[in-house]
Amino acid sequence: MPGLYDKIMSSVTTIKESYPLISLQFSFSISKYNINRVEEMIILSDKIGIPVAFNVINTIRHYSHGDVDEKGMHSASDSDISKAFERILNAKKSGSKILNSEMYLNHFIGGKKQYTCHTKKVFMFVNYNGDIENCLQIDKPIANLRQTSVSEVLQLPHFVKFIKESEKCYSCNSPTMIDTSYLWDDMRLLTKSG
Repeated sequence: MPGLYDKIMSSVTTIKESYPLISLQFSFSISKYNINRVEEMIILSDKIGIPVAFNVINTIRHYSHGDVDEKGMHSASDSDISKAFERILNAKKSGSKILNSEMYLNHFIGGKKQYTCHTKKVFMFVNYNGDIENCLQIDKPIANLRQTSVSEVLQLPHFVKFIKESEKCYSCNSPTMIDTSYLWDDMRLLTKSG
């Protein structure tokens, strides 16, 4: 979109000047269309003093009728992602304002690793309408918080089953999902730098 970059940069300047207490950050979702711009994003982040978080787009969505690769045609190759994350990690170690943990970046270097998902033990994702997301069957919410209390949801047999079943999944590429899962497995990671 012509002029979009200038509008974003103008907005960043306005927010920094008029609302200095607001914490700004860039979020960069890596795809095959922009993976060649990773270094530019790091340079921009360093230049204007706004940290950046990188993530890899999720392509697989889980439905009750099976898994669907909704964005696979947009995904960069595992090899390209690995190389990009090596560059991001090196920039972070050199002092660039990269928000991702080294643990997350290393997760993709050399190819994405499997992990045990523990995120649903920590977070409950609620949609705009009160539906509690069931990421294993995205078309079948667990319950609706407008009709069922959180304490009741936590006791639902199918919620307990969902928590257990979600441990087998490792399709998410989000820093939140991956970092939370690693931390659940080893809380000592909280005291490590990076």
